[in-house]
Amino acid sequence: MNTLTDRLEYRLFDEKNGFPALYHYEGLTSGELFARRMCDFYIKNNQIYTKTSTAYETDLFVIYLSVDAKEEVFDDAPIYEYVTIELREWKEHVDSPVLHTIECQNHEEVVGYIGSDYIQLKNAEYETVASEIDEDRRAYVMYIKPSTM
Repeated sequence: MNTLTDRLEYRLFDEKNGFPALYHYEGLTSGELFARRMCDFYIKNNQIYTKTSTAYETDLFVIYLSVDAKEEVFDDAPIYEYVTIELREWKEHVDSPVLHTIECQNHEEVVGYIGSDYIQLKNAEYETVASEIDEDRRAYVMYIKPSTM
């Protein structure tokens, strides 16, 4: 029986330069692998990247990224000790305020949240706009807006 790999590589989506590897991880749980693959944005070393695509190669998951020059990292945002999801009100090109935080037991729990199109919060329904993993702050972020349904 085949099992999925625990290896992940982030690559720059740059065909001219052979899609250079940016970051490599080994020993990830399936939950963390899939949570990372579900995120639209990736932040590391104060650089924001946008996911362009994902792939599965022989014994390696790959996430292709492009540099996002339009967005900026949050100033004075907290760094978390545990796996945490921030629910932020989606606002384009300005700081998005934190509406709620969720401390998760594991990355599988993260998948349950960021894989949802809608989420209930304080008796209101919100629609998921995008999600990101911010390695600098050890956080996942879900950008949400009030549902129009």
